[in-house]
Amino acid sequence: AMKGYRVSVDGIFGRQTKRTVKRFQRHRGLRPDGRVGPFTTRGLAATWRARTATFFGPGLYGNRMACGATLRHTTHGVAHRNLGCGRRVAVYHAGRVMVLPVVDRGPFTNGVSFDVTARAARKLGMSTTTTIRAGY
Repeated sequence: AMKGYRVSVDGIFGRQTKRTVKRFQRHRGLRPDGRVGPFTTRGLAATWRARTATFFGPGLYGNRMACGATLRHTTHGVAHRNLGCGRRVAVYHAGRVMVLPVVDRGPFTNGVSFDVTARAARKLGMSTTTTIRAGY
């Protein structure tokens, strides 16, 4: 998610991660405090491409998705035409970031790049077709 910045994913926000965050903050002209607050989150997401996204779920619950799972009202994920099943995509909208797996194929509407599950859309603050930033 942070292109050009190496961070090993071990589930711990340790010294190496803090140093990397500070380096990113200095590079983006932010106060280098090593915390990933709203300004750093927005600065990170600004490096991702803006994409049009909608959401899916209501009326489709119980259906099998292209990646093999069954769509439930608790499903977090995205649908994309080409990204591989399980591929994790960082999605930013309205000051919130979620890392979501690709769980289905779609969207099939021209000009729309992602379908976000209804559950994830609510957590991201999406209520209609909108612009998100996606890093992958």
